[in-house]
Amino acid sequence: MTDEPTRRDVVAVVGAGFAGLTAATRLQEAGVDVVVLDARPRVGGKVESEPDALGRQVDTGGQFVCDDMPAVLALIARHGGRLVPVDHDRGGLGWVGGGAFTADPAAVWAAFEDAEHAYAAMPHLPDPHVDAAPTLAEWFTAQGLDPVVEVAARSVYDGVMCTDIGLIPLAHVIDLARRTPLTGEELQYVVAGTLHAVAESLAATLRQPPLLASPVRAVEVGEHT
Repeated sequence: MTDEPTRRDVVAVVGAGFAGLTAATRLQEAGVDVVVLDARPRVGGKVESEPDALGRQVDTGGQFVCDDMPAVLALIARHGGRLVPVDHDRGGLGWVGGGAFTADPAAVWAAFEDAEHAYAAMPHLPDPHVDAAPTLAEWFTAQGLDPVVEVAARSVYDGVMCTDIGLIPLAHVIDLARRTPLTGEELQYVVAGTLHAVAESLAATLRQPPLLASPVRAVEVGEHT
């Protein structure tokens, strides 16, 4: 007999977005102790929400989902989310564009659809020469798009890439488009309530709440890891 405590491994998951939270719940279901850490003060990763002027909680991060996202749609359904189809004849979906689109909702959606068509062409583009590869912003400018469509494209892909598209090499976007081609409208549904609420519901299933505002600055690999 020994009085030494029984060692029990704990798996650390870095990031409390949908991927990290899903990984954590599956580990927990398999009987593993798990802790989730995130540098942000909230869960959700690219999705977040804030109260509007009337006190209603609204998505301020990622909010649109589509049929090309079966894993996300299954997650929404599992946590009681209800999909609301986006009506392309309505305005006020949060894209301001300097006010250029507010007067004509049909022009808004026509511009976004043209921008999506430009993205849909990317899997068929030849690989750009490494020494002269433009950024995504430079490529859009070189297409001679209608200025309103170019602004729509920049708005969409700044959000998709989560950074300034002037910093994203075209070669990276071509590779991404080839691996995840669009088969329908990307701005197909929103979630009643908020998409962020799905992430909060997912986090609530964990036995140990995520450790927020906890940036991971290093990962050490040693004899006991």
